[in-house]
Amino acid sequence: MKAINFISIVTLLLFCPFSLKGQNTINEGVFKPLVQDFTPDDSWVIYSKFYRNNPNQTVLYHQPSHKIISSLSQNARFFNQDEIVQFKKDSLSIKTINLEDLFSISDVIKYELWLNKTEIITQTKQNEVLFIDEHKKIWNQFSNAVNYEVDRHSKKTLVTTSEKKDDVTTFNLFYVDGSSKQTTKIGSFSTQPQVLNWGNNTNRFLIRVDNKLYWYKSPTSTPIITTLPLQVGQTLKLIKTFISHDDELVYFIYYTFDETKQKKKGEVEIWKSNDLHLEEKNIKAPQLEKFQVYWELEKNELTSWNDDNFPTLLFFNHSKYFLNFNPFTYKDYIKNNTDLTLYLFDRHTKTRKQITNRIEYPNENLSYNEDGHSILFKELNQKFWKIYDVEKQQYFTIPYQLTQPPIWSKDKSKFYFFDSNHFYSYNLKTNEVTLIQSFKSQMPLRFQVLNQKTYSDQVQHNGDFVNLRMFVPDDVVYIEVKDTKDNSTTIYSYNSITLVFQKLVHSLDRLSQYKINSQTSSIYYRKENFNLPYQLVYYNGKSEQIIDQNIKKEEELKNHRSQVIYYKGYNGENLKGVLLYPINYNPSKKYPLIVDIYEKKSSVATIFYEETYENPIGVNPLLFNLNNYFYFLADLDFKKGNPGKSGLKILLRAVKKLKEIPQVDLQNSGLIGHSFGGYQTSFYLTQTKFFKAGVAGAGIHDLTMEYYSYNYNFSQPGYWRFESPQFNIGKPYADVPKLYQKNSPILYTNQMKAPLLLWTGKEDYNVFWHQSVQMANALRRYKKEHQLLLYPNEGHSFIQQSNQEDLTKRILHWFNFYLKKDKEVE
Repeated sequence: MKAINFISIVTLLLFCPFSLKGQNTINEGVFKPLVQDFTPDDSWVIYSKFYRNNPNQTVLYHQPSHKIISSLSQNARFFNQDEIVQFKKDSLSIKTINLEDLFSISDVIKYELWLNKTEIITQTKQNEVLFIDEHKKIWNQFSNAVNYEVDRHSKKTLVTTSEKKDDVTTFNLFYVDGSSKQTTKIGSFSTQPQVLNWGNNTNRFLIRVDNKLYWYKSPTSTPIITTLPLQVGQTLKLIKTFISHDDELVYFIYYTFDETKQKKKGEVEIWKSNDLHLEEKNIKAPQLEKFQVYWELEKNELTSWNDDNFPTLLFFNHSKYFLNFNPFTYKDYIKNNTDLTLYLFDRHTKTRKQITNRIEYPNENLSYNEDGHSILFKELNQKFWKIYDVEKQQYFTIPYQLTQPPIWSKDKSKFYFFDSNHFYSYNLKTNEVTLIQSFKSQMPLRFQVLNQKTYSDQVQHNGDFVNLRMFVPDDVVYIEVKDTKDNSTTIYSYNSITLVFQKLVHSLDRLSQYKINSQTSSIYYRKENFNLPYQLVYYNGKSEQIIDQNIKKEEELKNHRSQVIYYKGYNGENLKGVLLYPINYNPSKKYPLIVDIYEKKSSVATIFYEETYENPIGVNPLLFNLNNYFYFLADLDFKKGNPGKSGLKILLRAVKKLKEIPQVDLQNSGLIGHSFGGYQTSFYLTQTKFFKAGVAGAGIHDLTMEYYSYNYNFSQPGYWRFESPQFNIGKPYADVPKLYQKNSPILYTNQMKAPLLLWTGKEDYNVFWHQSVQMANALRRYKKEHQLLLYPNEGHSFIQQSNQEDLTKRILHWFNFYLKKDKEVE
């Protein structure tokens, strides 16, 4: 029941250039800044300003003079270091930094910067593909072009053209080398070729024409050709390819459509007792059949994988071995991710060897390096990760408790990792661990490597899980450390060559949207806080400089204050809540209190909320502060197996700490929560008279019903939600029925202590919307004061602006009526 944050999709309006002569405020209203591009020396920056209700803007900013020079189109980027390329109204233009025209071309469909942003490839409506060099000269041109594909290193391009003669269409494929400026015709085909992948070594690529596959070692070589083993009636719909690090093996996952195997309209669904394919019950699209094939290029042998006992191959970049597993071995739907035991399959000897015990959440607890020589994993109920050396067939243990998956270094010889308070590197050649830095805090730290990237070409989704492996493409590692004690953020850098670790930035504000210039070691980021509207900040290696800010709103909120409240959790650990004060706070007055709950809520206290009724879950702390409420964001925990009453104990412990602040009117306190917070709200209000009103959004109210339901959002039964971490009851209903019953709010509705506002969307299948209907019916039966809001065409959180506004206003009115005795509210 994790809450979903919806990001509204905005239409980006492009407008004509104009001179602002150093004026940094273009338009009224609060904007969110985002850096789009910068020159290598940081002298010039292109950034966008996104407004909620006003047209969005993108501008050119000059760092030395601290001035906005002109407006640009939102997709403007720097080209050839100190020029600008814009794509606007089907026209591509290149301008000087002073916005003098250098080159333009109309009727453009798409374009791409390549060769380190020194050249441009563009495709026009006249079916031309043009190559434009740094001198703005078209050095290569293709007519009757169908498409082009650029390699992952942005140095090679394959261009497809077509020609028609005597009603016969022929497709020609050309290879363009950007470095040598040479063009080679690959061949002619009766069907349009599809570029599937690029080799890891220079000049190699893989294409598909109908069911035939062509592997080229170079643009002038004779291709190795094979045919996909499609059966009669099968139509290829999707194909994914992975190539080993030495370019000796290609692995395919492909999906086919077969009309004879589709469900018939009105056909009876059959759910069998041993059915392990319940995900398919929720598929509305045509049923596709999955196949796995690998191609040994040297022998030109194509092997289809068919093994009922070990049906899934996991390619990990090795040309000799696959990881192999049975995704159904542990599948019982009590987790939202299937556990696995991994085997190493030797494709030469056709033998397999078990290399791990059971691995929980393999998407988080499994990794491997780029050449496939090292496999990292953490087994179920084990503290430490292990390393399996594929070549030596040896194990090594990492004697530290990692808090997140490891991150591979630029040179692939080591990886970085964190435990609760330390940053380390592990050398794969020597199997030595190096402590890089220690951190101190009384509460948990959260780490993130800012310049990490995903091996996007090797992300595998084979229908069983997604494995995202991260790496750092630079010699310098940038690290964000968030301290949950005070919600502070500190940025550090570590140079893997000089071995220098240094502190760069420390802030009590929320930092995000990082853009790093590896050439100057500078960082751009967005800064915000509950009382700080968005700022765009540039860190030059020594100090922070504000590029742009919402000055007027900052002035309005400069006296807005907060206070951190510390208390103990269920097992004695340190917890905290953040109390946001009314905007026009007067210490001689008392103000009603709103308490907002959802697991650990205090971290959102550093989010800036705009003064708007457009809120996906109807919650906006700033609106309550503007309406003379205290707003408390509380962290909660609970005893395993007892999320209801044990969580209430911590909540009351937290709010009673507010007695130390006499201005907080605890006699007029309201409770609000969404999703799991909605469950907590409805349960707590049946157990305590402390709160005078509550709002529960899209929550679970009957644990038994939800436990046995089929969740159409996650496409599986509801068991996992209760036996796994969130509710954390840990056992099935039949084993502990009393636990499920005593933690179900609906069974206590006859003793509801406060008026409750329930709301949900009628398309909510994350938590089935009938849960709220049943809770309302139970409250009605026992004549308890309540109201239910059901919004059509909305889900777990709301997307439509009108519904967001309506919900937010109704929630505010609800609390005004019961906590402020505002009788003007209906």
